[in-house]
Amino acid sequence: MLPQVKRRSYTTTILVVCLTILAVLVLSGTASAQAANGTFKGTVNNEAGQPVEGAQIEIGDTLIAETNRNGRFRNDSVLVGVENVSISDPDGKYKTQYREPVTIIIDETTTEEFTLERKTREISGQVFSNGRDPAPLPNVTVEIENATKSEQKLIEESDNLRAETTTNDAGEYRIDVPTDIDISLNFSRDGFTNNDAEIDADDTDVDDLVRIIENINGEIEGTVTVDDDKNTPISGAIVKLDINPDNWARIDNEEDITDTTGSDGEYDLRAPSGERTVVVDAETFD
Repeated sequence: MLPQVKRRSYTTTILVVCLTILAVLVLSGTASAQAANGTFKGTVNNEAGQPVEGAQIEIGDTLIAETNRNGRFRNDSVLVGVENVSISDPDGKYKTQYREPVTIIIDETTTEEFTLERKTREISGQVFSNGRDPAPLPNVTVEIENATKSEQKLIEESDNLRAETTTNDAGEYRIDVPTDIDISLNFSRDGFTNNDAEIDADDTDVDDLVRIIENINGEIEGTVTVDDDKNTPISGAIVKLDINPDNWARIDNEEDITDTTGSDGEYDLRAPSGERTVVVDAETFD
């Protein structure tokens, strides 16, 4: 009769060894995973240095953090490596910023500062005088008004926004303003009444905003004398303002801008405010 082999004890021994190896591998894997992380923190501000709350920080396609009200974020469990980072604003007020590469080092802290650029819309158009035949007006100041204090500071500090602009010789203007806020544009020029235009937050680019502003009339007074004798007045000289009366409000015809000197050589002309040219007809001298 052959002796029986006690296989059970071998099986038990082998099982214990396998479990021991498995436990070592699990512990080793856990330690490796913990050791492969680093910390990523930083701040997100706009161009005026104001914190952007709620900005989302992504590495690859993974959202790792959102900024608090101070514009700060932190994540202590970011996998090590060289990563591409994107910063976006879920409210849509700021342009998404991409930065590459950012290096995350094991058991170390990587700190980055981000500046988000405000999204803009373009407002453009032309400014005319208020006459029967409106003329383009150069040198009209177009200025943003009624923005909040923080938005106004951002406009002033931003590289891609302007608080004001000026019309060119054709009366044309273009100004970039922030999206998603109500603003007012003020049109002003010396000698003219101010004019305002309201731009709603929902309005996108506006490329045909035409404004007509009314001139304020004044008077030009003077004396016509002989060149070589300033004390000798010339009577009967026709003095005329060098403008087209149809371009200006409250100037009805040529008579409003023309006068004839009396015996004292004096004249008095009605004129739109501003710098004007007066023409004297030499052929009418007595």
